[in-house]
Amino acid sequence: MEKKLLEKFIHLLANKVDGKWIIIGGSVLPLLEASFRHTQDIDIVGPSSSTQKDTLTLMEIAQSLGLPIEAINQAASFFLYKIPNWEKELVLIHKSPKASIFRPSATLYILLKLKRLSETDFEDCMKMIEYAKIHKESIDKKRIQKIIHTLLKKETSEPKIKRLKNLILST
Repeated sequence: MEKKLLEKFIHLLANKVDGKWIIIGGSVLPLLEASFRHTQDIDIVGPSSSTQKDTLTLMEIAQSLGLPIEAINQAASFFLYKIPNWEKELVLIHKSPKASIFRPSATLYILLKLKRLSETDFEDCMKMIEYAKIHKESIDKKRIQKIIHTLLKKETSEPKIKRLKNLILST
């Protein structure tokens, strides 16, 4: 998914639904022009008051942009809600009279990737760290490193351990 398409999606979303919406996952980096990796879906979290009608609206927006309805992924809320104080880690990217659209802060973005931390997740984290440095967006290094140390105590996969350790060095 490219930035232009994501921006069209956000604009349509902000004019058709109410409340606070959060774009997370792989689509954040192209939106920020921090990576040109193509993602197949838009991970989006709606307000707790969102309804099935809102979900259908998201799918209609996707379809109107030539995307398959499966491009809308709302499962990300499962991971977001597990992070303490995530609400304080949002960055406004678009506002309309009806809705506000946010992205995760650099810290929250990394926190969302840590548990799985596949090779792609690691690369995404590195791109976000680079973006944050260039744009002077702070990263809560202590918070991230504390969680990484906790994950390292339980992790058995050598490649993932290596990625976690490399992430500690990068933050």
